[in-house]
Amino acid sequence: MTLTIPLESTSFPLQLDTGGWSITSEGGEGIDLILNGRVVGRWNTRDLVGSPVPNGIYQALMEVKDSRGDPHILTARISLVRPGTDDRLVLEVRPSLITGEEDTCVLRATLDGSPVQGWRVKIYNVAGEQVRGLAVTDGQAVWDLRTGGGRSVSTGIYLLVAEGTDPASGTQLHGIRKILVLR
Repeated sequence: MTLTIPLESTSFPLQLDTGGWSITSEGGEGIDLILNGRVVGRWNTRDLVGSPVPNGIYQALMEVKDSRGDPHILTARISLVRPGTDDRLVLEVRPSLITGEEDTCVLRATLDGSPVQGWRVKIYNVAGEQVRGLAVTDGQAVWDLRTGGGRSVSTGIYLLVAEGTDPASGTQLHGIRKILVLR
């Protein structure tokens, strides 16, 4: 999968033929940083001590030099969400297509057939920004289609990421569902 990330730069004119830069993940663990069609770096999605980083939003910074040799910093936001691998976790989202008539979305989560307890749901937009966080109560989280600041969300695709602990093993688990909101 290749994601093209828009450049965020200050007001200086870049003397580079960047065409933007992109981030790819071609299976396996790791994310390639690509500039001008060339892989210029790889993040193994691990922290400084070698542990896998949790799902979340990360900022990639790349220093490049223009034709005069002046350094510039390019930035890109990486939204890292690893797919869940435990088939004992079942997530249902109703409805998954939300039109102007609906005003809530319900996520139900069960593990080994029982409602999960003490889990959280993080909701992200396609830009990788966390829109809202919700607690899961008795295996259910209800989203009122509002941001954490109370504003209605706009038309778009949203990722609902449920995260919590398997009480039997203590293992961190997560699952992902997406919804489409049409206003």
